[in-house]
Amino acid sequence: MQSDIEIYLPDTDPQAICQWLRTVFGRAPEPVNSSDRNKVLRYRLAVNGVIIPLLLVTRGGWTSVWFNSERTPWATDLDCARAAVAHLGGRARCTDGGWQEGDDPDRFLEVTINGVETVIWQDG
Repeated sequence: MQSDIEIYLPDTDPQAICQWLRTVFGRAPEPVNSSDRNKVLRYRLAVNGVIIPLLLVTRGGWTSVWFNSERTPWATDLDCARAAVAHLGGRARCTDGGWQEGDDPDRFLEVTINGVETVIWQDG
């Protein structure tokens, strides 16, 4: 199990992400000190007495969805990306190795309804 979960969704409305998470956790994420100006939205999920911090950051046409907790329903980023695509459609990306030493920082997994492929993700 990973210490946190992070996936990336292209041009996804934060409200759609929150609706998806409502179906997963049984309740919508609660907003906490968000800053629309910086495209940073902070939430928390209260699940069975456990607080899971959630951060949505929109930049460059993608939204990072970061759960700063190991207490999620997903064992890996890839599991979360698959769940997001199953509910939201489209595609999602996640790291190929969980940011381990020696990993290529531009190597990601891209998930679609057709499966998973490795992509090199570089800005520009």
